[in-house]
Formats: sequence, structure tokens, C-alpha cells
Amino acid sequence: MALSIANPYNPAMISRICGWTTTLAIALCSTQAVLARPILHVLYPIRGSLYSSPIDISEDGSVIVGQSVMPDNGLQFRSFRQTWPFRAREIVMDLPQESSAVAVSSDGSAVVGFTYNEAAVPRSYRWTKETGPIDLTPDTNLVVAAVGLSGDGQVAVGEFETLDRFNSHRLPLFWSAAGGVERLSAPEDGTSMAASYDGSVIVGALLSTASGFKYSACRWVEKGEPELLLDLDASTMAVSITPDGGTILGFAFDENWNPRTFRWDEDSGIEWIAPLTRYPNLRLFDQSEDGSMAVGSAANTAGRSVGVLWTAEDGARDLNEVYKSSLPWGWRIAYASGISGDGRWIIGTLESPSGDYQAFLLDTEQSCKHRFDSKFPWYRWWR
Repeated sequence: MALSIANPYNPAMISRICGWTTTLAIALCSTQAVLARPILHVLYPIRGSLYSSPIDISEDGSVIVGQSVMPDNGLQFRSFRQTWPFRAREIVMDLPQESSAVAVSSDGSAVVGFTYNEAAVPRSYRWTKETGPIDLTPDTNLVVAAVGLSGDGQVAVGEFETLDRFNSHRLPLFWSAAGGVERLSAPEDGTSMAASYDGSVIVGALLSTASGFKYSACRWVEKGEPELLLDLDASTMAVSITPDGGTILGFAFDENWNPRTFRWDEDSGIEWIAPLTRYPNLRLFDQSEDGSMAVGSAANTAGRSVGVLWTAEDGARDLNEVYKSSLPWGWRIAYASGISGDGRWIIGTLESPSGDYQAFLLDTEQSCKHRFDSKFPWYRWWR
């Protein structure tokens, strides 16, 4: 009589086991969702560094860039790129010079930042895994300072000038992988600060020195003539734009350079963002893909700052109050510098009771499903 051995790979049995396990996991997940809360992660900096300052985050929240502060006074600042949940890794420059990574593409594959050459003249670079850091221009007579990158990673913005007029004639930058350094149209000086996903819309400011020193927030569409966003006697600047180019964030400054934040779109024009009562000097630096959320910082008259979250529904709120239960005892969010496209992930800087700083990544969702999918990948196949 032949032995009958059960097939351990019986598809019907596997399906039943997956179904039972999934039912149990979903029940546990449903219970956990009631108890779950947003999670604040302290980001591990470059090995040997004191702490990191995160500056930008990819659209899906998986890649963070910025600078790490080292104990070496000669090379204090180093560029880093961090793929969550792993430790930050240094973007190593060709020369032993200080550097900082300032912007990352939507998918995290391209980074721009700045460093210095042998003569200590600032130079901007673009990094990819394939190329490493590459100077934005081979022209040693140009001083290029990149501050932003389009979502597709093909356009960098900022300002540039020639060595003979260093620090005296800054021009709005349009750099592309295809065409190199170009000047955006400007009557005098100016700066470009942010780009739409494909780089077709750029925002920044024109600088007029004819009657004083005044910035005027503007946008450039398809590298055309600058369009002023608002007409004020005060200086204004645009600093952020959504991937589709439809929503812009910026500041207006009083005579003491205290900021007031505005939001602009083509349908409704200018909307002034109401500040926090105790922290009136509000700056919003980054926004979600649809422009419904934004983050930044707000300072009081003594200079003490707090991280801020703005939403279309609730206005500006202190992140320390919104996510109080997620903070370590005595720590506070001093600054928020970036937000992912869906608004789920926020980066910034924490301050300890003793005044030490640490970079953070805040997961604002009750992410039971996220943890479940990552721990039980067969569930994605089974469902």
C-alpha cells in the first residue's frame, strides 16, 4: 500500500492559512489603529558627526538630504543623503571641502548642493548614484549657488554671478541637464528659489537697487519674462511651488525683516496666512503635492522658534502641540524644513532640554497598514 503524503504546497491550504492569518492580523490592526499614534523618529547622522540638519525630502518620504555637523572645525559641514530607515551617508566631495546638500528630486535619485574649490570659491554640484557629485558648470569664472531642484531632477535653480562681481551682481539661475547655466530674465539682479516638477515654472524674486534694496516675488513661465505675484512697497520673495506649478508660497517682510507668509494660486490670488499668537514671525518653506499642507517655523520677538504645520482646514499650528504625545519628554520641535508629497512625512530639527539638536522624521499617520504590508509582503500578493 502506497504511503499518502500531504502536499505542503497545496494551493488551497496556503490560501486558507493566508486567509486565517490575514483575518487575525486585520483584527489586531483594527485594534491597534485605535491605540496607534504618529511616530517621531530621530535620524541617525553620518558616523562621527554631532548631528544632522535635514533640508529636503523626496515626494514619497523615503530620501532625506541636508548637512551633518562634524567635530572637525576645518571641515565642519558635510553633505548627506539618507534613505529611510538607514543611517545617513556622506556625499563625498572630490576635494576635502565643506559642503551641504540642499534639494532632492521627487524620487530621491538626484541631489543638488554646494561646496568649494581649491580657492575657497563656492561651487554647486549635482549628485546621482551613477555620477557622484558633478560641478554644475566647468566655467571657473562663474560662481553658482543652487538652492532648488525640479521634481524630475533635470532643472536646478538659485543664483549665479561672475568672479569679478562676486557678491555684487547675483542673477537668477536656470540650470538644466541639457543646456547648462542660463540666466532667467531680470531687469537687474534676482534669485530663483524653486521649480515645478518639469522646471517649466520657476519662482523667486527680482532685486531692485534703484531706490534702496527691495525684493519682489515673481514667477517665470517657460523661461519667459518675470511676472510679479503681488505689488507691495515691502520686500517679498517666493520660495516654494507645487509640482504642477499652481500653488506658490512666499514671504513679505516689514522694515525690520520680520516675515509674513502668503499663499498664491491663479484662481484666488494672494491669501495671507494667519500667524501663531505667541510666535508671530511665520515662515512656511515647503508644501505637499496638492498645496493643502505646508511646514516651516515661527519665531517670537526673542528669537525662539517652533516648528509649524499649516493645513487648509486648520490654518497654522504649533507642531509641538499637534504631536505633543509623540515627542520625547522635554524635547521640542524647533524647526520643520520639509514635507512629503502626500503630507505624511515631516522632517526638521529637535531641541533637547539641554539645548542639543537632532534631526527627526515624523510619520504623521497611524500607519498600521504600512507596517503590516512591510512585515507580511505575501498579503499584497494574496489580496
